Amino acid sequence: MRSIIGRGIWILVLAERPASHPRNVLGLKSGTTPPLRQLHIGRHLREYIIVSMLNYWIFFFLPIYFQAVQLSSPTRSGVQILPITLIAVPGAAIGGVALAKWGKYKLLHIIGFSFLTAGIGSLAALSAESSTAEWVCLQIVPSIGAGMVLDTLLPAFQAGVGEKDSAAAVASWSFIRSFGNIWGVAVPGAVLNVYSDQYATEVISDAAVRSHLQNGDAYASATRDFVLSFAEPTRGQIINVFERSLTRVFLVGIAFPALALTLSFIEREVKLRETLDTEYGLEDKEEKTSDEA
Repeated sequence: MRSIIGRGIWILVLAERPASHPRNVLGLKSGTTPPLRQLHIGRHLREYIIVSMLNYWIFFFLPIYFQAVQLSSPTRSGVQILPITLIAVPGAAIGGVALAKWGKYKLLHIIGFSFLTAGIGSLAALSAESSTAEWVCLQIVPSIGAGMVLDTLLPAFQAGVGEKDSAAAVASWSFIRSFGNIWGVAVPGAVLNVYSDQYATEVISDAAVRSHLQNGDAYASATRDFVLSFAEPTRGQIINVFERSLTRVFLVGIAFPALALTLSFIEREVKLRETLDTEYGLEDKEEKTSDEA
């Protein structure tokens, strides 16, 4: 697992250097985008991949905590993740209003990724004994951070792209989101499987029960019905395996917003455009008449 994460970070570092002949759907046409702008655009794309990863990281694995550790039903676990959904809205509003008022995004990204780094790390503190107040409050921090970043990354990205390339840039932005979502499930899923396999061997005495949490079956077994189908002490052992494995899932998650936070410190503050100079839109009738005359 460490080698996988290390290779991923190494690839991101290598990708930071500007390409001499960029090929893309990103609007980075060869010879038209200066190297510094390529770096600016590349950093924001990598930051957005990370945000997209973390959204799925939390939304796919926080319900696992509620169902397999807190023993909530699927319906109740959906209600229990509402704080992280609802609080992202005011976070996005704060980021959007601040960006519109000051026209500066770098500080907003630093604050947002700081909240995300601290927030996903704090989720590792959740346990079987966590109270309602604890799991509600621990969802607030990453939610505010995600809201602030999501609402301000696209304007910052578009500031480094020419207006004629805006459509291609937004299409690329959508692709990057989908790409990040995939890794937001794959990476924590791999972490969960690795550690559940390890902890099941250490904790669970029944070999038949242990097999349900090994060989990649941990995610499928993370339901209340599965856990409650066993009597004590096996039930407590299963809960312990999921609790410890999910702690590792959220601790590993710290690395990604921390990387994005580092990138945000070296962002270039590109001035946001206040007027549009584009060929799109309706042609003015008076101008057309005067041109014909």
